[in-house]
Amino acid sequence: MTAAPGRPGVLPSVSGGQRHIDRIVASGDRMVAIGRLTPRQVEFVDVFTLFEEGMLRSCRRYDARRRLSAH
Repeated sequence: MTAAPGRPGVLPSVSGGQRHIDRIVASGDRMVAIGRLTPRQVEFVDVFTLFEEGMLRSCRRYDARRRLSAH
């Protein structure tokens, strides 16, 4: 699976597969879900940001096989 155009490391949206969550980590207004998409067995990391009211503010899915450099 290739990255979304212009967004290195960000996976394009996928339909028709199942998401299997292996771990969830949360702190403050951020939550991270780590898992894999089947049937392709692509590992992913979803990063969610929430508003103070608990509503979803943003979500981004990364390919867990790529290492992203921190800037």
